[in-house]
Amino acid sequence: MFPFSKLSDPKTSFPVVVGLGWLTATIPALIIVNLLQMVLPPEAFQAVEDALISGEMPFWVDAVSIVLFAPLVETLIMGLVFWLSRLVGLGVRGQVIVQVIFWAAAHGAFAFAWAFGPAWIFFVLAIIWVGQREASSGKAFWAVFLVHALNNGLATAAIAAERFAG
Repeated sequence: MFPFSKLSDPKTSFPVVVGLGWLTATIPALIIVNLLQMVLPPEAFQAVEDALISGEMPFWVDAVSIVLFAPLVETLIMGLVFWLSRLVGLGVRGQVIVQVIFWAAAHGAFAFAWAFGPAWIFFVLAIIWVGQREASSGKAFWAVFLVHALNNGLATAAIAAERFAG
């Protein structure tokens, strides 16, 4: 089923995987977060921003950390979680489920409201990983990293626009 048939096809070109992956991850996550903002108190979301932006460093340092460092480290951890999941004999569906639960819990530990958007995003990232690793582990790694970095870049740009708007 499109778009997952393209994201999981190792023959799909790298730019298509990254572009389609970013749209597939980001647009539904934005919808999920906006729906949650209608029902959850604002404090639930302020905790997310407070966890992301320390205020102790210049904004650009936090932005580089969010856009580049976090996706790099989390993609490395994702690879390790996939490796361990395969080691214990989980099939592809089990591996994807483990990723979603792991990353929703990891992000939700900072703020409960933060579990839901990342659950969708990491579902998409996991689909990309399992499909593209058939082409090469490098393609899987860099596609997941770039989709994640683009997603975080959009979130960081939104925070910057809100903070620095005249």
